[in-house]
Amino acid sequence: MWQQVEVQLPAMHRGFHLITGQVEAALSKMSPVSIGLLHINFKRKC
Repeated sequence: MWQQVEVQLPAMHRGFHLITGQVEAALSKMSPVSIGLLHINFKRKC
């Protein structure tokens, strides 16, 4: 079973930003899985 979610974060200034809450919120919308492997890819607009 494959699941994919795309999350768009708001534009932020340079520097370090905590996005854990936003990522967790997106993951909580996915169907529950009891075992598996999670890959998270981050990409930015150029």
